[in-house]
Amino acid sequence: MGHVSPMHAKAGALTLGDRKVVLGPCLGRGSVGTVYRATLESSLGVKRLVACKVLSTLPSDEYEPVVEQLSEIVQRAVCIRHPNVAQVFEASAARATRQPFVLSELVEGASLRRVLDTLAQRSRRIPLDLALFIGMEVADGLTGAQLAKGLDGRPLGVAHLDVSARDILLSWHGGVKVTDFGMSATRQVASSVRSLSHVARRADTMAPEVARGGGGDARSDVFSLGVLLHEMLIGPRFPKGMPDGEALKYAREGFVPPATFEPHLPADVERIVDRALEPKPDRRYAHAGALAYELRRAAFCLGVGDSRFFLKSLLATELSEERSDATAPDDAQRKKTKR
Repeated sequence: MGHVSPMHAKAGALTLGDRKVVLGPCLGRGSVGTVYRATLESSLGVKRLVACKVLSTLPSDEYEPVVEQLSEIVQRAVCIRHPNVAQVFEASAARATRQPFVLSELVEGASLRRVLDTLAQRSRRIPLDLALFIGMEVADGLTGAQLAKGLDGRPLGVAHLDVSARDILLSWHGGVKVTDFGMSATRQVASSVRSLSHVARRADTMAPEVARGGGGDARSDVFSLGVLLHEMLIGPRFPKGMPDGEALKYAREGFVPPATFEPHLPADVERIVDRALEPKPDRRYAHAGALAYELRRAAFCLGVGDSRFFLKSLLATELSEERSDATAPDDAQRKKTKR
């Protein structure tokens, strides 16, 4: 839900019963709200760092349905406990300003989107071993959500349905976490005009059935992860600057452009990505767990193991200016390890 790459400071506080949420630097903005680094303070003065996503002010006629939908989403999300999923803690709403907010785990690091954009500016891509590692970790997180159980012990089968590079957080320590499970449903409750605008802006990783307005399922997340693998290994699905309407049209068709050059990928990796990107859901992997297995098998055959250390090194090298002061003592050692 939050990654540390401060944009500007935001003064203010929100109330949560007898507790207080003090907002700090802005970490990023999305189509439905803004994420802040924040401090949750109890009535006894105990403090903890969290990420606070404050939704945009809602029109009076949308406030109740959006809050109701958000409550259901968060109730399911708090049940997802997996090392590759950013933990959601709770949600509340500031009725006076009609701004709901969600508290979640603060991930010290950067989004996959930030890393991809930074490398693209330098005409580089994520190395194959790290792309496979990130893909496996994301697939494991999606699987954890699918297998999560509710308070009654029944499987929840939570699908993300909107996973993109913005929702993949990479910690300075080499961890990979998926965030924002279910938030697409909150966006859809809002007015149809803003919902359509949101779909168009995030069409680059959407499965065709989701882009067409369908419900989607675990196979939809497989497609989205396939798009992320495609971008990490080959390039983005749509060129930068493509009009939203055109991107949405191609997304609804399930179109992913073929490589314009030979990326020299191992045959097994190409096969896995191609199957994940099948336009028809029943031709994809049935769920992220099956995709994770295939990625892990391919990685094993290539001699790729736990690449956490190398991901940590890549972040330290490429995003050194954004790193938290808390990790500064490790800089000298990290700079010695260049890929």
